[in-house]
This record gives sequence, C-alpha cells and structure tokens, in this order.
Amino acid sequence: MVLQVTKEDAEKLVSVPILFTLFAVAFWLVTQYGPEFGIVASTLIWPALLVGTFSWFSYEVGKHRTRLVYVLKALLLGAFLVVFDFAVENAGAILGFWTVKQSALHVMAVPVEVMILIFFGAAAWAMHVPEKRNWLYMLFDSLNFGFFGALGEFILLQNQMMEYSNGWTSMHAFAGYFVTWLILFALWWLVLNYKSSRNPKKYTYDK
Repeated sequence: MVLQVTKEDAEKLVSVPILFTLFAVAFWLVTQYGPEFGIVASTLIWPALLVGTFSWFSYEVGKHRTRLVYVLKALLLGAFLVVFDFAVENAGAILGFWTVKQSALHVMAVPVEVMILIFFGAAAWAMHVPEKRNWLYMLFDSLNFGFFGALGEFILLQNQMMEYSNGWTSMHAFAGYFVTWLILFALWWLVLNYKSSRNPKKYTYDK
C-alpha cells in the first residue's frame, strides 16, 4: 500500500484543482458582472466546460497516443461514469432532490451536455492520475473532486441552471462526488488497470 506522494504525483494532484479554480473564478466574475455588459453566464457555462473538457482529453490522448489499449480503457471508464451518473441523476430527480435545467437536450433527467462532459472528462482524468496506485493520492483527489463538484453545482444554482429541494444541500453533493471518485479509483486501479497499477515501472505496456 503506497502512502507517499512523489513530486510528480503532487504536480498531477494540484494541476486539476488549479484548472478548476480558474474556471470557477471566471464563471463567478461572469455571473457577477456579465449582466452589465449584456452577457448571460448560463449561456456560456456548458460551452466553456465542453471546450475545456475536450481540450484536456485531447492533451491526455496526445500524451498516450502510442498506447491504444490504455486510451480505450480510459474511455471505458468514461462510459461507466455516464451510466452510473445517469442512474444516480434520474434517481435523485425522481426523489425530488434536484432538477437540472437549460440543456439543449435532456435524456430523461440528465442534460446531454453532462453526459458528454463526464464521458470525456472521466477518460481524461483516468489518463492523468498516476498509473501506479497510491491510496493517499486517491484520498486527496477524491476530496478535490468532492469540493469542486459541489462548487460547480453551486455555480449552476446561482445561475438558475439547477435547483435543490427536499433537504438536499451542497454538503450532500460533496459527499456524493467524493464517494463517486472513490468508486472510480477502485474501478480504474483495481479492475481496468490492475496489472499496470501494481507495476513499479512507469508503464506496464506501451500499446
């Protein structure tokens, strides 16, 4: 069991929160001051997130372009998260915990933008995290996604793109994202990428 974070892993660990912080600050500024210039934040959030996610995914694919199996496994993890999120979001909507609005297309209760974001976003994330399993990294990264997932939903709430009800709060959202990322780590390191995550070398296979 690895409980030590290397310098390389630490750089990976902080890079995504830095990126998320920049997005959050930008969205907050647009939310607060955009109306003065005729800019509606809710019309920019989905496109900006999609562009950011595609850019991250393309970058990670470029880094691992000679490792087709690895990329395909990352896409499989993205597909899992789409199915998992679809089930959770619809269950929450049925129970009256939340409603997500302003989408080009809803698939039942789930905006198609969210499905695209989590498919490519989860795949990019899988290719970004350390290949060798590290439980301390898993804890901190899950906390990161718990915090920024809840913060992202708060921004959606502020822009009337989402609504909470029946006692659901940002703390519940934080816990949900935290547990979801623990599940993703377990699936990625212990199932999809099991042999590679145990290998002391950087890569177990190249293709």
